[in-house]
Amino acid sequence: MGQWVSSREFAESKSISLRALQLKIQRNKQKIFSVNTYFFMYLYENGIGRGGKVLRIWSEPFATQAEAESFMQSYTQERVAYLLNTDSHKTQSSALAFVQSQHATTLEPISQTQVTTPTTLTTPHKIGTSSVLAQEQAKALSCPSHF
Repeated sequence: MGQWVSSREFAESKSISLRALQLKIQRNKQKIFSVNTYFFMYLYENGIGRGGKVLRIWSEPFATQAEAESFMQSYTQERVAYLLNTDSHKTQSSALAFVQSQHATTLEPISQTQVTTPTTLTTPHKIGTSSVLAQEQAKALSCPSHF
């Protein structure tokens, strides 16, 4: 059974230079390339940290390009199914269900009888109507102003 290997390991096993392998893959624009009449599949995976993408190549050759394409299609379907059914996904969905149930109990609709309204409403003072301001104005009018 084949496995995903790095581009450096693949180049060493097939005795070709790493640069020639990279150029062959860049020119191809498909997920399949050929070496010595054999077809190989490759993909880019996320690297560690800020390392970018890592080139991975399937170690076993395919006899025809159609065989490689069918393998690639089945592999991508299996990969998507695996990512959707991982344990972390199940853990996240169960945690999300717990949070949703907690919110449902705390945010139940409140009936009108539970709402209490204050008997006196407090309104902010209008500008220029405070008693302190009126006293200051009266004091200013009573005192003669000095020009």
